[in-house]
Amino acid sequence: MALENRFRFDELVKEGSKAIVSEDPTTKNHTFVDGSSIIVSASQDVPYEHKQGERDGEVTAFIEKPAYTEKELIKAVDVNIDELVKPQAPPRPDVVPRPVYDELENKFQQALADLEAAQQRILLLEGEVAQLTAQLQAALVENDSLKTQKAVVDNQFQQSTERYKEQTSKLGTAIIKATKEANERVRLNAQVEGLVAQKDVLRQQLLSLRKIVSGLEGQVEAGVDALRAQTEAAKAQREAQAAANEATRTALENQQQQLESQLAGSAAETAAAAQGFTPLSDNESFYKVESNAEAGSDDIKWTTSVKNPTSGKAGTLKVQNLKDSGAKITQISLSVSPAKGTKSTISGQYLGFGNDNSPSSNTTANINKGGTSSFPLYFKKGIGGKNMPEPNKSGWFDKAKDYKSSFTVTVRYDDGTTAKTSSLSLYIRKNEK
Repeated sequence: MALENRFRFDELVKEGSKAIVSEDPTTKNHTFVDGSSIIVSASQDVPYEHKQGERDGEVTAFIEKPAYTEKELIKAVDVNIDELVKPQAPPRPDVVPRPVYDELENKFQQALADLEAAQQRILLLEGEVAQLTAQLQAALVENDSLKTQKAVVDNQFQQSTERYKEQTSKLGTAIIKATKEANERVRLNAQVEGLVAQKDVLRQQLLSLRKIVSGLEGQVEAGVDALRAQTEAAKAQREAQAAANEATRTALENQQQQLESQLAGSAAETAAAAQGFTPLSDNESFYKVESNAEAGSDDIKWTTSVKNPTSGKAGTLKVQNLKDSGAKITQISLSVSPAKGTKSTISGQYLGFGNDNSPSSNTTANINKGGTSSFPLYFKKGIGGKNMPEPNKSGWFDKAKDYKSSFTVTVRYDDGTTAKTSSLSLYIRKNEK
């Protein structure tokens, strides 16, 4: 409170009804207004007259004035009150026995020592944690670097693969061109050698004829006949040489066609393997089984139920003919083993071609060399629904049943040879509903 308001403090400590003149009779608050020199008259809100700016705050308090009885106060005058002071009490004993206190003190000191050791251990562990954190950060950085290196290596590998494919294509084209050029070179060399030989023969013949003409001028007719015979012999020799050259050219062309066929077959086999095809037993044709349902580890899967039997069409068999001899595939056969379940077995031709009422074990085909054909595969719809095998209509307590088996596919060429697939697996699921 400022010094200029000290008389307000006097109001608070004086006795009598006129001591406090700034008190609000309702709220018991003492109001001091600041910021102005305007005279404020007393009112219900302002219980006394004052100047604005003479007070510096508002104090809220409850002041209780003690009531004194003057007769009682007179009795206390000049009274010796020494008898009211009690004598000094003797020293009080220890509240806790000394052994217990010492033991607790020792435990306390030991606890302090343990706490200090724990703090040291915590500091050490925090240092190790910081070190391991730094190592982890270094390992993460190294891991990121390795990932970057791996990405670079993958890109390089991809580029190398593309270059390899390009070089392989160029090499195949170069081999074909080189083969054609070699055949043409051999053919031309053979023709040149034949012509040189013919020229030498004719030269020898010409020399012989000159000797005959000079020595047998008198026998012109006989010489002419001999010359005609020699000319015919030379012609026959030229024709024989031409036939030999033609035979050589034909052999070289056949060799070139075989080489081109082998290159085309290798490219087709590589493309078939890339598309998921598998070679047959003769390694010249390929097959692929595509299941309509997710087959998992099996090659084909079919799911049906007792109350809602599904369509028997379960997948497709694709066959690609790459026979080097050019033989055509004319027939495809399917052989299936009995499907075994927990308590029952499915027998007969329950998987085949044609339809799902009575699937056939074979079907005709017309696949030329390089061609690919697809053949739908059907399960016999009759083994589903309320018919046997389990679960069936009467099997109230039967659960869903699983059946597993295997099958093979055989293809026949028009030259009488055959080829077959490896053992393929099938899976049948028969649900209750």
